[in-house]
Amino acid sequence: MDDYYLVKEGRIVRWDGLTLGGTKIRADELIESFGRKALDEIEQYGFYIIKKS
Repeated sequence: MDDYYLVKEGRIVRWDGLTLGGTKIRADELIESFGRKALDEIEQYGFYIIKKS
């Protein structure tokens, strides 16, 4: 079973299966797009803030 994450309003959180809106992505897509650090921060803090360059 894949872990899914929700990208919404500049943040990424673990998808709870119920929340609507945002973009749902798999863990491997999260790492590819935002790096392993994003996944580590979600595990530690519960969310990752997308930093704009």
